[in-house]
Amino acid sequence: MKSYIQLLLLATLSLLGCRKTDVEPTCSGSCTIIKGRYVTDDGAKGIAGMPVEVQWKNQPSTYNIIIRRKAATKTDANGYYKLRFFIKDDELQNGYFRLVHTLHSKAYVNDHSIGGAQFDGLTRDTTIINDWLLPRKAFIKLEVSNPTQAASPYYAYTSFNFNIGAIPNPYPESWYKIVMPWRGAFTTTVEVAANQPIDIETLKEKNSISTRTHDTIRLAPEEVYTLKESY
Repeated sequence: MKSYIQLLLLATLSLLGCRKTDVEPTCSGSCTIIKGRYVTDDGAKGIAGMPVEVQWKNQPSTYNIIIRRKAATKTDANGYYKLRFFIKDDELQNGYFRLVHTLHSKAYVNDHSIGGAQFDGLTRDTTIINDWLLPRKAFIKLEVSNPTQAASPYYAYTSFNFNIGAIPNPYPESWYKIVMPWRGAFTTTVEVAANQPIDIETLKEKNSISTRTHDTIRLAPEEVYTLKESY
């Protein structure tokens, strides 16, 4: 009963502390503009009809979060969007701005750990161009076997790296990375990007000697690729 009351209190504080406003009126002067394109398939195809909005967020204290919805729109038939808004005096000094997109389709890679673009230090009468890559889903089924061959100490992992988020991003080392450590024999399925390069890296470390392999593949949307590895 005590735990229930504590959870209820935390939920109440959370609701009371987060203040989210309606979308503000259209800016008529000294406007800041954020525009760009949401794309998939390695940038070859726009994402149409997706809700996009810019928010200002500030957290003066632990239980006091302020979110202002500055402007909202939907992407056009080719994935382009344009948001026009006015930055208030207090917003010039505090908080930050963020782009929030709403994907209603489960066909795209879940990018919650990345979130949308964030902007600090925005000024009035400025234009920002922000293009964003949201890949469609494919899957890699990782099968790791033969753990009895692993001498102690032994360390290994397989990682899957692909581009997602702000583009252009010509640096593969900064791509989104999913790391799967090896722990005995196991099988797991990983959600990856379709219609664009996926870098697969496997590291094995045994008796202080490391071996590292790389492979690059491309998968069609919803394709399942089986990757077999062994100790």
